Amino acid sequence: MPIDVSRYTSPLSRTPRELRTIVQGRTDEELASRHAADVVSPRQAVGHLLLCECEGWIERVKFVLDPQSVSPMDEVAELARIRTLSLDQTLDEFEERRLMAIDRLRGLGLSEDDLERSYDDEEIGPFTVRSVLACWVAHDHYHLGQIYKSFAALWKDEIGPWQAFLNLPNFN
Repeated sequence: MPIDVSRYTSPLSRTPRELRTIVQGRTDEELASRHAADVVSPRQAVGHLLLCECEGWIERVKFVLDPQSVSPMDEVAELARIRTLSLDQTLDEFEERRLMAIDRLRGLGLSEDDLERSYDDEEIGPFTVRSVLACWVAHDHYHLGQIYKSFAALWKDEIGPWQAFLNLPNFN
């Protein structure tokens, strides 16, 4: 019997709107900011989210259900293509691909048993359809938070003693 996947699709469907809201109209300085040296900038995070949508979270789900159903993507070529897009084009394509992925997810008619189906990956070990879906949602939240952290870090030199309360010097 198919389960209600809205636990996953509800937050996933909000991400394109939330992403657009937090990055559109930002300055180049804001879009290039980083809250730590080893993290992507907000602009890069938007491109990364699109790349992950192109690679397909939904493809990972389908792969666990049927490993023969998915063919690999040329990630290098896709990343090069994404880098040529404007911010608005990237946001538009991300939204379009996300809506299609959600429709595809709903169309799979997943059962509770499907959620527990697993695949043992050589690199990361065993994972289930449920863990892929949870990671997809958490990945969105993580990068939205990362973008906000980068924007907040732009203010750390001006907020003086308040840094101790916001943990901006280290921004863990």
